[in-house]
Amino acid sequence: TTVFTFDPQNSGTPTPQIPASGKVSIKGVEINVNASDATTISYGGKEWRVIGANGEAGVATEEGSMTLLAKDNFGLTRFCEEHPYDTNNYSAIISENTHESALKAAIESSVTFTTAEDAVIKLVNLTGGTNATAQDGMYGDDIKDAKLWPLSVSEANAVNSELRKATYYWWLRSPASRTYDAAIVSPDGNVDSIGSPVGPSYDGGVRPALKLNLSSVLFTSAAAGGKSGSASANLSAAGAPTGAQKLTIVDSEHNLGTATTTNLLNAEQEITVNYTGASTGKALSAIVVKKADGAVTHYGKLAENISDPNGNASVTLPEGFDRNTMDLKLFTETINNDNLTDYASQPVGVTVGA
Repeated sequence: TTVFTFDPQNSGTPTPQIPASGKVSIKGVEINVNASDATTISYGGKEWRVIGANGEAGVATEEGSMTLLAKDNFGLTRFCEEHPYDTNNYSAIISENTHESALKAAIESSVTFTTAEDAVIKLVNLTGGTNATAQDGMYGDDIKDAKLWPLSVSEANAVNSELRKATYYWWLRSPASRTYDAAIVSPDGNVDSIGSPVGPSYDGGVRPALKLNLSSVLFTSAAAGGKSGSASANLSAAGAPTGAQKLTIVDSEHNLGTATTTNLLNAEQEITVNYTGASTGKALSAIVVKKADGAVTHYGKLAENISDPNGNASVTLPEGFDRNTMDLKLFTETINNDNLTDYASQPVGVTVGA
């Protein structure tokens, strides 16, 4: 798993070369990043907004990743576990003079990921410091390999103000300007560095951020009804989804060994593809992608609940298919319910003759 290290002095604010917001193409789909209309992604059974993508726009972003912020709070918690050891130390663990950070525990347990989803998460390292020096980062020890984390003051300030709004104020990991307080974001989206007391009488929102590895994302589809319909040889144009989206990700439990055809293209664009080593009980699907950038132009579910790992399937290639600029790829997949991530094997390319 790739580890990305935050420098709290500059990781939250985009560099001059990276726009604070914009549109970024992910597998041929235009994603709105860190804007009031930022794309909503369903992941881990929760809804998130895209605040950074591929090092091209947004917050806490670099090439090959997508950064998400919870669409709203995933519950409420105090920052510190209990009296008399109130502390705004986010990384605190139980010891003689402090109790475990309640916020850290709540952040880390706020989402239950599947094994496949977990494998796509890019781990981050959070740099700590003293209460006096961590105004732009985190008070406490460094945290390594975090899957979920709360934003710092600088990161929150770099997030679009409309996206910062929530149903209740939410905690940041940074200490506030007052001792024993922690910074927060108010329901109207204002970043409040004066903050809120961290004691047991003060509950704030749990709103984590998450980073995904784009190399494991095959494509996006509508979160609801994006792959509905029965199996057929026809491939449909992969238009840009409207509304919330979900991901189809590579999963090691899905396999496809080979996919070949001896057919030449004909007027009907129909070919038969022979495959081996397919995971049974899965769907067999196909995509057409552009060679230049991997953008998905067409998708189709060829068969459902395949019972034999070796077999064949008919494919009707889309009008205008050009084997010089496009690739046909097959894969097995599990298509889950609305708003739940779909899982797929690594796509296998099919060489189509002229």
